[in-house]
Amino acid sequence: MTSFVDLHIANPALRERALELGFKKAFAPPSIALFKQSDLQKIKEAKRSAANESAGLCAVESADGELLRSAARRGVLVNPLLVRSFGFDEGLIRAVADAAAAGEASAFEIPLINFIRENEMRRAKLMAETRVFVKKCVKLRAPFALVSRAESGYDVKSPRECVAIGEMFGLSFEQSARALSGIGLV
Repeated sequence: MTSFVDLHIANPALRERALELGFKKAFAPPSIALFKQSDLQKIKEAKRSAANESAGLCAVESADGELLRSAARRGVLVNPLLVRSFGFDEGLIRAVADAAAAGEASAFEIPLINFIRENEMRRAKLMAETRVFVKKCVKLRAPFALVSRAESGYDVKSPRECVAIGEMFGLSFEQSARALSGIGLV
């Protein structure tokens, strides 16, 4: 039996709700938006302050793929969904795969809230690009995790629902369950 972990809940007050739905653990790591090179310094500070409450995890996001490549070498959860054509950015995927192979706790986070809240056309495009992205991650052995990034009680989904969403990305049941287990990250 796999124990499921939600590695990123945006609202820490929802941890209890996630545990009620079947998650074994739920974390609310600090999230850092990267706009310029100097923002990379915030990662070290955030990881130090989050060491006790979120297992030292820190999440980063940016529309700049180069900043995310640099951040990946620092052992963080990388949200690629803001990068233009992220599904085709093999350099970003290789950066996370290389960092993970070197022993860093880097992985991609695929926030499910984006698929819940988007309108029909944007959601369809996002899902298609995520399918391509996930296939490349599997091929290049880049670790990734399905996370909720839940902001309200309506955004929290059960582990079975999250696994089903992972299957819509082309993953098998086992791959989806592994993406929700946090193996190697916590």
